[in-house]
Amino acid sequence: MTRRQILAVVAIAIASAAAGVMHYADVDAVPTFIVAGLALAGLAYVVAFATESLGERFGPGATGLLQSTLGNLPEFFVVLFALQKGEVLVAQTSLIGSLLANGLLVLGLTIIVGARRGEGGLMRFHPRLPNDTMTMLMLAVFVIVILGIAQSSGDEAATHAKAISAIAAVGLLVVYGLWLRSYLRADTGATIQPEGPSIGLAPTIGLLAAAGVGAEDVVGLLAQDGGAAVVHPLGDDVQLGVAVAAL
Repeated sequence: MTRRQILAVVAIAIASAAAGVMHYADVDAVPTFIVAGLALAGLAYVVAFATESLGERFGPGATGLLQSTLGNLPEFFVVLFALQKGEVLVAQTSLIGSLLANGLLVLGLTIIVGARRGEGGLMRFHPRLPNDTMTMLMLAVFVIVILGIAQSSGDEAATHAKAISAIAAVGLLVVYGLWLRSYLRADTGATIQPEGPSIGLAPTIGLLAAAGVGAEDVVGLLAQDGGAAVVHPLGDDVQLGVAVAAL
């Protein structure tokens, strides 16, 4: 680990501990929410560079899978705890924000940087991944459209929306699992060259585990101090502010 990474991990640990102390010491909800938000952003940074360290040992397919899966842990916990607290609006806007950030901002920046470094000023993809991604996206959109049509038309199927959603979710997970198995089997060897001091495998896994547990705890604090404790006493008009914050 570099000196900067070590200092960042220490600072993030302090911020996470401070958020917990402020919560249990009954400090005002707003500053606790701010500190917990900063700690969550730091934990996401830890997940990012720990995943990059794993990428030095695995192929690009496995590295991309780890980055997309573990990198979304904080967002996953935000949605999970928001639903647990009954904050459906926060969960919905968090999902929308995640889709916009990954589908537009991250993808756009990736293509710009990749094109600058690529041959001929272009970023090239193997045809399989974009085709497979679009196919799975169409399956997910198909389920959403079917449910939307049933709800808007008042069809009898709308009364079974939860059952249809559960069946569709299981089906999508099965399709994803089957695709993932073949995708990883076709992966190549490691192509990322380490820059600076490399992190051992055990410390990397430890950092990922600690960041995952820390993200769960910090998001739990956000859900308590940043949800009903902050918003509801101010009135219903602030719900828009909560939606913007989650986005």
